[in-house]
Amino acid sequence: MLAMIDNLSLASLPPSSFLAKGILDGRSMTSVVLFFAAAMIVFWVLFRARHRRRARGRAPGGKLRPAADSRTGPLQAPPPDLDRWSVEMHETARDLSAQIDTKMVALQSLIRAAEAKELELKRLIEEAEKKQG
Repeated sequence: MLAMIDNLSLASLPPSSFLAKGILDGRSMTSVVLFFAAAMIVFWVLFRARHRRRARGRAPGGKLRPAADSRTGPLQAPPPDLDRWSVEMHETARDLSAQIDTKMVALQSLIRAAEAKELELKRLIEEAEKKQG
């Protein structure tokens, strides 16, 4: 085994290899060590946070805590403020719809009056052309 390790030399590694560069010049070795130290710190912080989240959900004996309110999901009643807001929104929508309908009726009436005036003007123009020509 030692013979195989002795046969392996730094010269056999391609010079573009990260490992060869890091070993050949000592400056890069420091950056590699710092990188791995930073990675270990990040993993430790993430693991610790995950462990704390799990521990919060457990009772002191290690068993899961029961939920404070067993009513969860779609059958749970909405808060009263939400009901009041929903009623107000429906009333507002109904009021706005009524206003829009009223304005549409008035607009249709104006369009019919404009079309009637257009027809009357066309008739008067035709009569005027007949009298001149």
